Amino acid sequence: MNKQLKPLILICSISKDLHAKEVIKHLDSLKIDSIFLKTDRLSPSTGIHVDSSNNSTYFICKSGKTIPIENFSAIWNRKPFVPKDTHREVSVEQKNAIDFKHNEMRSLVSSMLLTAKRLNIFTLNGLGENYSSKHKIEQLHLAKNIGFNIPDTIVSSNPKRISEFLKKHKGTCIIKNMGDQPSISRNQYSDMMTKEIELDYFNKYYVNKTLDYPILIQEKIKKKYELRITIIGNKIFPCSIDSQKHQESSIDWRWIPTKLMTHKIVKLPKTIENYCFRLCKRCHLQYGAIDMAVTPDDKYIFFEINPGGQYLWIEEMTKAPLSQAMANLLSNPRKYALE
Repeated sequence: MNKQLKPLILICSISKDLHAKEVIKHLDSLKIDSIFLKTDRLSPSTGIHVDSSNNSTYFICKSGKTIPIENFSAIWNRKPFVPKDTHREVSVEQKNAIDFKHNEMRSLVSSMLLTAKRLNIFTLNGLGENYSSKHKIEQLHLAKNIGFNIPDTIVSSNPKRISEFLKKHKGTCIIKNMGDQPSISRNQYSDMMTKEIELDYFNKYYVNKTLDYPILIQEKIKKKYELRITIIGNKIFPCSIDSQKHQESSIDWRWIPTKLMTHKIVKLPKTIENYCFRLCKRCHLQYGAIDMAVTPDDKYIFFEINPGGQYLWIEEMTKAPLSQAMANLLSNPRKYALE
């Protein structure tokens, strides 16, 4: 971490990010200076500048100010890249132009974050940490080794093996994507969400087709309720979600508005709480959003961890001080960081 006396926080995100705006309010109340770099609103006076004649130092330019990257005590790598699923229906030429600009910005911000790591600036989360921890198969492997229960899972492009797995689990399983969302419009987003897959449907659909990509399939877990466990430094905020109240949300609670489901801050068994912290430590994450379920017989099942997941809706529904915890961590990582 930068050893300057007065904290100065850099927040990298898109202009519509309400999480960033809420944390800035708390930083202001703590009298901590911050700069919100809106990566989708660059201009001649606002953005990132690199000068190779000046030791290739990164400068953050904002409203007439030019600040070297080493002057920042902490960086919140929040949501600096515009999600591709927000694309509207555009022509191929327009889409290529949008993707080109996004990729150029991604490259510049990524380089800046690598420099921040070299300068030992506290970053939440670092570029490499975000990338290496988002892969679902590796997450399951780590979680199981730590001690979590995980769903029986296969990844395969072999229809015979998938059929056998479906038979093993009474003909009904869960299918979910492994990677990032493709460049799609909003009304296609639901096609990429977690959902059921049945043996009869699978066998009929692929009877005369070639499966030329891998599919991740898991056993269907019976749920009493679901958990969204938010780790912010050394603080943990477990929230139960009554997803089984509605048929539409029983498989994936994102299918319906979150306000229709009861949210409560709950206390985890100490063993599960310790597992959550251990997973974040193994992934070198200061922030993580963990999705789990509790079964009717009170078994805790790990699904995945998102190093950049949303949390503001939980704060709004439960009044839990997540944004305050984020502001505390950014302004005083020596006290609030996960060690």
